[in-house]
Amino acid sequence: MIIDTHCHAGKNWFLPIESLEFEMKKSKVDAALLVQHGGNYDNEYIINQSEKNPKKFKCVVLIDPEEKKPITKLEKLKEKKISGLRLFPNSVFSNLSNQNEIWSKSGEMNILISCQPYSSEESFYEKDFINIVENNPQTTIIIEHLGGIGINGSLKSFNKFLDIAQYPNIYIKVPGLGEVLDRPKILKPEFSFQKNSEYFGRTLEAFGSDRMMWGSDYPPSAGREGYYNTILGITDNPIFSEMDVKNIMGLTAKKLLSL
Repeated sequence: MIIDTHCHAGKNWFLPIESLEFEMKKSKVDAALLVQHGGNYDNEYIINQSEKNPKKFKCVVLIDPEEKKPITKLEKLKEKKISGLRLFPNSVFSNLSNQNEIWSKSGEMNILISCQPYSSEESFYEKDFINIVENNPQTTIIIEHLGGIGINGSLKSFNKFLDIAQYPNIYIKVPGLGEVLDRPKILKPEFSFQKNSEYFGRTLEAFGSDRMMWGSDYPPSAGREGYYNTILGITDNPIFSEMDVKNIMGLTAKKLLSL
């Protein structure tokens, strides 16, 4: 079973669900986690997709940081069978006196946290986030976008970021190579980035493939290397064993999402 753990769909920004379904069918992807894009607190569209086809789509929602009763809002969203809540490492809800409450309540309700980098991987090794992780061992936290290292990141900083792997409730999404490597200047017919990402190898050493999962970041990835090629960055990558590929492409996510 192949599961894409990071893609977007919408009526206004990005593309409608039909575009994602086309790419999934062509690439033989079985299921996807729809992640609400930043700034949109109306989760109806992606919730509707997961309700219509629960074996194919799960969803991660956003809650407005100015929401008057964010915990009550989370409880109501849980009734709609959401899988996760999207937060920054340093998210602040103006009407919560204790920011830890949203993290702990998510764990209690078996709602995973999809954690979006705040500008860079450095946000994941700040003391306040480490305190949140240590105070909430029951909350599953999935770090998006390989921590946000991007193309211009520092290996020294990334190695420091990887210290977060010591906490067993932390998982990480691995994107296509186009998110961490410059695209070749000449795009030859055969797909190739001509080199591998050292970040992938370091992540494998730190987390192990049973805490890693593929996330295409579609549709932004369509402008980098294309949907199917984000898969090849894992399946055709010599650093990953056959078991690693199975874990990253589906087994890890299947366990967390109950698919």
